[in-house]
Amino acid sequence: MNESSSIFDGILDGPVQQHPFIDASKRILVTLRGRWVTIALHPIGHHVVKKLFHSLASLDDKVILVEELSKGIVRLNTKSSGRDVIVECAVKDFLESKASWSTAMKKRKPKGNIVNELVDDDSEVIGPTTHKKRKRKEAHNTSK
Repeated sequence: MNESSSIFDGILDGPVQQHPFIDASKRILVTLRGRWVTIALHPIGHHVVKKLFHSLASLDDKVILVEELSKGIVRLNTKSSGRDVIVECAVKDFLESKASWSTAMKKRKPKGNIVNELVDDDSEVIGPTTHKKRKRKEAHNTSK
């Protein structure tokens, strides 16, 4: 899995909203169908599952992945990597109500590069916008 994870990273870390990457993400989903729980339990593989989940363009594709993960939720709960996938993909929410899960997924902001988010976000200002000058106390000469 170590060697092939770099190939997945090249696809899943790319501009996933562009046409060739959308198709590649969908092909990865379909090709590895039936193996997602096992991959999610792997120390490196669970990162691939999370990246794939975020890179899938359509909600229907995410449903395919989460449905498979939900069938193996007992196995996923046995390892921290599996529990991480459960949280990241909201598998428990999916099991409770598919409708509320899909609403939550539509509202969820896509994860991106933290630097780009900071640069693009004009609504938040980091630090004070104005500098106030401090008034210094005058030194009192106590010598007579």
